[in-house]
Amino acid sequence: GIEIIPLGFEYFCFDPEMSWSLAFYKLNVIYCLTKAKKYDNIVLIDTDTVVINSFEQVWQECASNILIPQYSCRIGCENYITYKDETSKLLGTALKPKYTWGGEFIAGNIKLLKGFIEECYRFYLAMRRKGLQTSKGDEFLIYCAALGYMDVIKDASPYVYRFWTGIGY
Repeated sequence: GIEIIPLGFEYFCFDPEMSWSLAFYKLNVIYCLTKAKKYDNIVLIDTDTVVINSFEQVWQECASNILIPQYSCRIGCENYITYKDETSKLLGTALKPKYTWGGEFIAGNIKLLKGFIEECYRFYLAMRRKGLQTSKGDEFLIYCAALGYMDVIKDASPYVYRFWTGIGY
């Protein structure tokens, strides 16, 4: 069954005036649930995202992967330039993103997600120390953390569909 758990917003908090500041609540939820160690698998789904078919294969994937939708970037597109510029400010090095990852669906087992979300939190703390903000919301921290988890992150696109309403890549 589905369990609904009310949680506060104490982790991944940015200035409420920052664009996408509320999107970080999703990372807060994953962080809290991995600390609770109550579940084998965790999935987070945005309201504009649907799972294609059943969860059976998603749960099978979670045994050894973290599922996150992956999007390719053209070298000159706005997303490519923004991720490159924002990672340069945070890390001191300009990364050239081959992919970006969406925050609309994240699924994984508790062990993998715990390490991944702690990596997201490490980048969040670095951003706070440097006084940096991102125009990409939670997806920027997902992107930064994903770079260190490439061996277990798998594209969730075969399992989900997102109804975008904004500009594309």
